[in-house]
Amino acid sequence: MSYNRIYKIEEELRSIKVVTPDDIEDAKNKLIEYLKLNQINKIELKNTKIKFESQLVTPSALSNHLAVIAIIMSVAMGSFSLSTSDKGFLAIVYLFFLLSITGLLLYFVKINSNAYKKCSTYTILINLIDEILEDQNSMGS
Repeated sequence: MSYNRIYKIEEELRSIKVVTPDDIEDAKNKLIEYLKLNQINKIELKNTKIKFESQLVTPSALSNHLAVIAIIMSVAMGSFSLSTSDKGFLAIVYLFFLLSITGLLLYFVKINSNAYKKCSTYTILINLIDEILEDQNSMGS
């Protein structure tokens, strides 16, 4: 159940459009407060850090999808321009194809931006957890 507290902080950070240093400080203070009140412990922080790090390791394939779509659009444009068919019909087919691909592109761009937002939040939390664990270890020594 205490993992949910950490994930709630992660969701709060991710929901902020532009994360400021004050937001990062607030998140750190919440984590420290949970730790002081024994609502989370060091093991849970370490496990959460490992989970966040594992999410960063897997690269997003969305960039590859975007590159493939760009190549498909280039090939389609070339083949449509070289075709000897009726240009009016071809223009309608190409317009439909272009609108479909553009919609797909916009969908991938939205997913990609969400993935990068999540990765930046994970990076912030990994660094905060490192700081907190280092502070706790230096106090314990």
